[in-house]
Amino acid sequence: MWNVEVSGGARPYRLLQKRGEIVDAEDFIPVGKTYPAHPDTQIEPKHKTFVDLKATRLESKRRNIADQKKHWEEVHPPAVEMKLPVSEFMLDNPKHHSRSQILLERH
Repeated sequence: MWNVEVSGGARPYRLLQKRGEIVDAEDFIPVGKTYPAHPDTQIEPKHKTFVDLKATRLESKRRNIADQKKHWEEVHPPAVEMKLPVSEFMLDNPKHHSRSQILLERH
């Protein structure tokens, strides 16, 4: 810091030395540069804003629910196709389709 002696003892601010830097009492920004960078400062966040984070989480929840629903419907189908019951006395092509046809044949 230059010209400190010019201001004399009646200067309106204090001069301090912190971590090898000479600073006045109101400007401590140079002291912050003496500390090493925090390791988390190199990590790039996946989401720039909290709104983006909430939107991504909501989309993830919706996809998860859709996947779970699809899996549930595969394991537990809503309707099971059943074949008609077949009796041993039923014919594929019967000779008569109604009672009236039987009566007409008899007379």
